[in-house]
Amino acid sequence: MVGKCANLPLAISLLRGILSNRKSNEEWGLVNQNISGVENLKNKIQKVMYLSYLDLPYYLKPCFLYMGMYKEDEVITAIDQCLM
Repeated sequence: MVGKCANLPLAISLLRGILSNRKSNEEWGLVNQNISGVENLKNKIQKVMYLSYLDLPYYLKPCFLYMGMYKEDEVITAIDQCLM
């Protein structure tokens, strides 16, 4: 499955996190099928990131989405964090 991540460290790390919660070969096979259906590199990375998002606990998903409002390298104040 690592080869399907195009040897990109972020994609590999996300995939590791997804698979660490899967115990059976069937569960690993489902993850493999989800990744296998994607043709190009950009879509593969997006698919792995999406699967990683789906794997988050329900209470972390809003925080993750909230962080998407900020630009890269933007300073996030303590007040902003409290509003999350």
